[in-house]
Amino acid sequence: MNKRIKKYGPLVLIFLFFMTGTGTAISQNPRVILNSPQHKQVSSKEKLAREYYKKKEYDKAAELFSQLYKEKPTHQYYVYYFNCLIYLREYKTVEKLIRKQKKLTPGFRYDIDQAYVYDLQGESKKARNIINKLVNNIPDNPNRIRQLAAMLQSRGYYDEALKIYRKAQQADAEYDYYLEIANVYQARGDYGKMIDAYLMHINKVPSDIQRVKNRLQGMTRLDVDGSMSELLRTKLLERAQKDPNNLIYAEMLLWYSYQNKDFDMAYRQARALDMRFGDRDEELLNLAEIALSNKDYETAAKAYDYVREKKFDTPYYLESYAGYYNSLVKQAEADPATDLKTYKELKKTGEKALEELGLNSETVPVAENLSRVLAYHLKDYDEAVSLLERASKVEPIDQFTKARIKLLYADLLLIQNKVWDASLLYSQVE
Repeated sequence: MNKRIKKYGPLVLIFLFFMTGTGTAISQNPRVILNSPQHKQVSSKEKLAREYYKKKEYDKAAELFSQLYKEKPTHQYYVYYFNCLIYLREYKTVEKLIRKQKKLTPGFRYDIDQAYVYDLQGESKKARNIINKLVNNIPDNPNRIRQLAAMLQSRGYYDEALKIYRKAQQADAEYDYYLEIANVYQARGDYGKMIDAYLMHINKVPSDIQRVKNRLQGMTRLDVDGSMSELLRTKLLERAQKDPNNLIYAEMLLWYSYQNKDFDMAYRQARALDMRFGDRDEELLNLAEIALSNKDYETAAKAYDYVREKKFDTPYYLESYAGYYNSLVKQAEADPATDLKTYKELKKTGEKALEELGLNSETVPVAENLSRVLAYHLKDYDEAVSLLERASKVEPIDQFTKARIKLLYADLLLIQNKVWDASLLYSQVE
């Protein structure tokens, strides 16, 4: 007997019947059916029946839905009437209802309903006979396969739904059914196997990686205690370590790192991807910028430095050098305990960068940061002002960079009590 059914009885129907699924499982929800355009016009009897149903007055609702079903035996009335009878535990009447509906519109959904009712009554052998026949004689049409498995899933027959998909996998080499298998495991609450199924799918169909990311992201957003996120991390690490040359798993681990703002792990993954597959400089720079915006200056500096070390083997040498120096300065300024020796080293690093690369539109940010170090931390205002004057004359630079330089220049003039000169620069920026 279905253990969930045995434990909870007919109350489990709410979860099983209205649980999100695929294919015809959705059609079992009478609310969906009755909200469709063709059913907008409803009779007063139907409105009253639905109202009783909503208030859980199932005896009154059952009487009205029985009348409605006799007048017009549609699937929507069947579903409502079926539910009412289950709640009232009028199983013999339910069986008659199923037989009548099956004669009108034959289909395996009513076989599954019958098995479900048998299980509710403790007649597990009868239920098993029905379910086994369905599992042993699966359709040869993928859509029908999904419908059958989804119906089983909606009634809590998770193992049987999985058997359907496993048999379908063996019979159909073109479609792997791992997305559907993941859905079954999710409904059953087996998130480890759900993740495994998703990872198996993208390993076979890499083009579906974004779809899987979206589904996993949706799951982790509902992860209250972080257990789902940790499970996903463990699964990804296991697969990436077992198959280090698999680009898909490495990409997923990088994506996971971004989702959790674990920029150090993201850096290690991006670097590993670059070392194995190459052409990841732009990814590393994007990572550095994101880490920088999240005030993870250490990781930003490491990512910029990794690209910078390639020197002229990368088209991003100047950009990475400027980003590297910017990260070092921000990291130092963010720590109140940073000593004078560190700022003197930063001065040397900035001067070396300008000496090596020259002062141009790409290295103006280096000059800007070096001026901050000189003025604010080493009190060398004259050298800082001189450097800013040179930087302000570089062309081409965008107006925002020009404005930043002028603001810093004005601040330094104000510190030196050159109020008039400073006010002129402030007004220019304004």
